[in-house]
Amino acid sequence: MIAGLAVEGSIETTVPAGTAFATVDLKVYFVRPVMPDGRDLRARGTVVHRGRTVAVATSEVLDADG
Repeated sequence: MIAGLAVEGSIETTVPAGTAFATVDLKVYFVRPVMPDGRDLRARGTVVHRGRTVAVATSEVLDADG
């Protein structure tokens, strides 16, 4: 799922290279559908908080219309 990859990618930028981590909880809120019309999607992940053992991040998936 592209939203999960955006979250993982954002967290990965905050930990030392080679650090292993896993998703412990993932909540997805579907606001509106993205139509399969061949247009590109853009996913943006943002780290909200990163502690020593747990990180919290959000992501947003947008089509060309936003």
